[in-house]
Amino acid sequence: MLDGSVLVVDAVAGVQAQTKTVWRSIRKHSLPCVGFINKMDRAGASWSQSLKSIQDKLHTKTICLQYPLLAEADGGLNKVVDLVGWKILEWAPPGQKGQPCAITTYNIEDTAGVYNKAHIPNDAIYDKIIAARREMIDNLSDFDEDLMALAMEHDYPNIPIQSIIHSLRQGTIHKHYMPVVLGSALKGRGIQPLLDMMVGLLPSPLERLTHVFLQDKRASQQFPLPENLFCALAFKVLQHPQRGTMVYVRVYSG
Repeated sequence: MLDGSVLVVDAVAGVQAQTKTVWRSIRKHSLPCVGFINKMDRAGASWSQSLKSIQDKLHTKTICLQYPLLAEADGGLNKVVDLVGWKILEWAPPGQKGQPCAITTYNIEDTAGVYNKAHIPNDAIYDKIIAARREMIDNLSDFDEDLMALAMEHDYPNIPIQSIIHSLRQGTIHKHYMPVVLGSALKGRGIQPLLDMMVGLLPSPLERLTHVFLQDKRASQQFPLPENLFCALAFKVLQHPQRGTMVYVRVYSG
């Protein structure tokens, strides 16, 4: 009943045994997937090692869409560079646990092409940000010839954002790679970019399903989705103490 999935990985421990179990289920059902490196507020958190853990243990290509810019004294993540939108995202101090924090957005460069010195500490950090965007676009270009042509015509900071998003969406839907963002769910940081990525990159039901499969112990049959007839799957039955029997249903048509 799912059209897409989100794989959550611990920024300290990386891929664990249960992560592999979830990944096998994602692959079994051939679901497009986006990644979220969580617990970036913990001591010892490493986004680069977490990405390497995903690639080595799950054998899938990752493309990180953010670059961590500034960590608080306690090790928490409060600023990242959005490599796709080419913006700086800054989260407010954490409020109620698990509630999304307010985001303030800043431009990386002014109209003259000078980087934002108030939020980017020095030239070395700016060079790393440029290198991270170049790496992201080069990885996307391996699966998108149109984006490769744009990368040859423009400087990396000036490549159209919509072209990058279109390339990301197609590559995610076709399961060429896993786009990844960073955050801390406990402090409410990184939740909004993750939700935006889910809406923008994962497929809609119309892009995922065109046929219904009926299966029993002897055989399985495939039928086109009826346009005007009601078609649904009851995928879970729950005995609620107050409401009685509850059936969860995924509606496909009608």
